[in-house]
Amino acid sequence: MKKMFFLGALFAVGLGFTACSSDNDEVAEATGQSENGGENYLALGINLPQAPASMTRAGENDNNGQVTYSDGLATEYAVKNATLIIFNDATNEDDATFVAAYTINTAPWTGGTSNNVTEMSTKVIKLVSSDVVAGYRAMVVLNHNNILTVGTDNGLTVNTTDLTAGTTTYATFRKMLTTSVSTLDAASMTSAGFFMANAPLSDASGSTNSFLSGNTTTLTTISADAIYKTEAEAQAATKFDHIFVERGVAKVTMESANGTMTNSKVAGTTPVDIKWTVSGWILDNTAPTTYLIRSTDGDSDFRNLKSQANTPATAKVYRYIGNTQINDGANTASGFWRTYFAKSAGYDKWAASETYSLNTFSGSGSDFTTNFGENYPKYCYENTFDVDHQNVKNTTLVQVAITAKQDGSTDAVDLYSLNGQKTTVYTADLLIAAIQEAAYYVMQGDGVTGSYGTADITVTLPTTSVAGPVELNKAGGTYIKVTPDATKITSGYVEDDFYTNLSAALGGIDCYKGGVSYYSIRIKHFGDNLTPWNTWEATQSLTAPTSSTIYPSNTTADARNGDYLGRYGVLRNNWYDITVNSVRSLGDATPHTGDWPDTPDDELDNYLAFRINVLSWAKRTQSADL
Repeated sequence: MKKMFFLGALFAVGLGFTACSSDNDEVAEATGQSENGGENYLALGINLPQAPASMTRAGENDNNGQVTYSDGLATEYAVKNATLIIFNDATNEDDATFVAAYTINTAPWTGGTSNNVTEMSTKVIKLVSSDVVAGYRAMVVLNHNNILTVGTDNGLTVNTTDLTAGTTTYATFRKMLTTSVSTLDAASMTSAGFFMANAPLSDASGSTNSFLSGNTTTLTTISADAIYKTEAEAQAATKFDHIFVERGVAKVTMESANGTMTNSKVAGTTPVDIKWTVSGWILDNTAPTTYLIRSTDGDSDFRNLKSQANTPATAKVYRYIGNTQINDGANTASGFWRTYFAKSAGYDKWAASETYSLNTFSGSGSDFTTNFGENYPKYCYENTFDVDHQNVKNTTLVQVAITAKQDGSTDAVDLYSLNGQKTTVYTADLLIAAIQEAAYYVMQGDGVTGSYGTADITVTLPTTSVAGPVELNKAGGTYIKVTPDATKITSGYVEDDFYTNLSAALGGIDCYKGGVSYYSIRIKHFGDNLTPWNTWEATQSLTAPTSSTIYPSNTTADARNGDYLGRYGVLRNNWYDITVNSVRSLGDATPHTGDWPDTPDDELDNYLAFRINVLSWAKRTQSADL
């Protein structure tokens, strides 16, 4: 099941704060109290992400129950700087052109006593040009992380690109890309506070069987109620426009878990259960760039998406838009609902071979963190894709390290598998016995004569084990050396033939150093409840593109999108909390390195049961069967 805890999901998205003295603080941005004919005072309510106060913490949810609200870390709310960006009043939001940018005082969010977590909403009074009039549109960026720079002439630079007043459109601005991203942690948007900007919001509810049509907008339209001629009037005002912001990155956490493998057992006359524990994890295959602001391209198509499946009950709902109306800083219904999908920067760039940020590590698992839970998150850029490209190589994922131990053992020891068969697991002693038995029969088949038995065949394992394949070789050292007692052999023994035939008989040996094996979990966004998929669907006779028959279409391409679009992926301001539910058998002996395969995200065979919870933040949770 997927839980999305929206704790910081929209930065202002439905703030769930308790009353405190810092709420709705007024910050003056000018010194004059007298009327100024050449300038205006703009009053805006800026809301950071928190759950609605009208909900109880235990039961709050959205997106037809698939998003659960929950608090994140204080550092995810800190505000270090703020920028107000004004666009004009073009009929279409994307066509609105840049007017001016202003630096905003951040006093409400600095020096507080509550680690900025309860200081969620504030009214900001900003002195602006008289050119800023009702109908113009406003955006607020918190924690610009040096991506944005406001000029002395109220111009704006994004990275090294200057916006041109009256020419640069909002569509161009929002699609500008961030730069200098650090692999895996999206450091360019988090190092100096979490980059936050207006969240795309719908003016109608979704997640119901009777969908209400509407529109999604990102910029806040400035009303006449928000514009004043004097600072005093603006400070005293009870009417002003609200802006809701969201974080610019997605968040992933991994929960510790343990259990008993359902398929793999330690070899023996009476097979012994294997206990498993999640011992490490790493985030992988993350997108290298992101749009400055979340895209609303495709909004009209996304609004109508719903799965045609009859089960689960959540399938036939409009998943793009939530069903819980967000509140402003005074806990007043805003008339807006969250949106839960978008085209990421790489969404439509597959023809250009968008390159993902792969992890680089030693291959021994030494880079896997052993920290778990909500206090140890990792962050990445949003990454979504169409159904045709719902493949492993395009999907942000986690690699999980799981330590396996024989039931009753407290020590993490090396384990082994033979011939790729992971259901039967060998300890060092059992491996030696298995090799001795196989060697005896190989010698018999080779016509070796004498009075030898299995006990007369010495097997020497490498002194220092290495994870992965282990070869048989008479040289020993890093190889497994197998030596029959020469005094028990009369004739027919040829050492090179013996090693060749024994290697073929065993079919390969893999060492799981310290009992650790590795698995990959592709992160699900809408997941199994809103976009269900079953293995039987891959073989049903439905119309489907030949390139991706594993995701068939019931009728048309649109129906196929309704069934599966957004099943996998990560979206900014969503928190994906992953828990391993069960493990069937051993995984890979070494972590995956290099490119991921161009195969469908869903598999006909899998060995990991997992659950992803998405948090406020929209937190999505998934589990895995290994």
